[in-house]
Amino acid sequence: MKKHGKEKCPCGNESDSNWILCPDCDQWLHLDCVGLNGLDEEGVKSLKCWKCPRCLISPYPNRKSMQNDYNAVCTELRGVIKDEMKGALAVLTSTVKEVTRTVVNEATPNVVSSVVEKTKTYAAAAEQNQMKLVEEVKKATTSNELVDKICKRMDNDNHEREKRKKYRLRLCVDTTA
Repeated sequence: MKKHGKEKCPCGNESDSNWILCPDCDQWLHLDCVGLNGLDEEGVKSLKCWKCPRCLISPYPNRKSMQNDYNAVCTELRGVIKDEMKGALAVLTSTVKEVTRTVVNEATPNVVSSVVEKTKTYAAAAEQNQMKLVEEVKKATTSNELVDKICKRMDNDNHEREKRKKYRLRLCVDTTA
């Protein structure tokens, strides 16, 4: 039979050959792919207990009912997990608030000054690294400019050399003529 819709055979090819629908998993397959390539549409309709190779070797008798059961269990499990996460989130939130209050109340000027000093040290190190990076960029830019100048000078020298060769050739031709 011809299939209707945009289903694909597991082989991945979309051919115009005849197809068959597995009643257990609702998978459309080419007749050629399942070894039924000699059947026409009437022959396919006459098959009473046909299953695709995957359903035939499957330990589950009916994949549709198994899928429905699986979906129901997943839905129920998601609800249980969601409820547990709400409870855990409430406990976690209250614990974080309590710890924050304790830390803020027990913070001493020494702790604050230590944090400030570490921040200043980090800032100084970051500034030093940025300055090194700026210097390296300047050196790279300078060396690129130097290379450009040398290349231009070499091009000019080559041009001048060519002009002299042509001039000498003209002189040689003029003196022999």
